Formats: sequence, structure tokens, C-alpha cells
Amino acid sequence: MEVGWFMSICPLCNARREDRLTALMLAVVRATNEDEWVTATVHLEAFKYDGWPKKTLREDYELGMGEEGVLKVDYACGCSECGFMFHDEYKVGARLVSSWTEAQAQAMQKRKEQP
Repeated sequence: MEVGWFMSICPLCNARREDRLTALMLAVVRATNEDEWVTATVHLEAFKYDGWPKKTLREDYELGMGEEGVLKVDYACGCSECGFMFHDEYKVGARLVSSWTEAQAQAMQKRKEQP
């Protein structure tokens, strides 16, 4: 089994950021005087350069074939900033074959049977 983890961008944080960016851009467009426009533009520029993208989503996985012939894929993630979490696990039994040649023969037979 291979076990590992990596950091990436949280989809929920990214969606919220896009919403905030849209609101800031609308504030610039809707400014009715120079003071409002300057303030909105300063906020927009500060937001655009705040160190994004931030990798706050830790993704953990386990992948491999167990001794009993079951393929297991286990995935979980969690965001340290917004609390978003997800987990899923998938298992499937594999047909065990005695040799690589037998596995190739079975694969070829399966291809011939498909329309």
C-alpha cells in the first residue's frame, strides 16, 4: 500500500475568494465619486496580492492492493482555514491470476468479447 499526503488549494476557500473578488470589482464599477473609487481600488489591489493561492487543503490518500486481493483507494481532505472536509473509500476485489502471461491472456480475451 502506498500512503501519502500533499497540500493544495481548497475548493470552498477558492469559491469564497472568487465571490469576494467579484464584490470588490463591483464596488469599483459602482463607485459614484473619486473617493469611493480610490477606496474600492485600494481594497481590490490589496486583495489581489494577499499571497493567494494559499495551499490550506491537506489531502491524504492510501492506495494499493492488499494481500487478500482487494484494491483499496482511501481519500480524505480537510482545510485548515475554512474547515471543509471530505472522505471517501473505495474497495474492489480483484481476480487473482497465477502469472503475468495469464493476466495478459485474460485481458486479450476480454477485449475480443467487447463489441
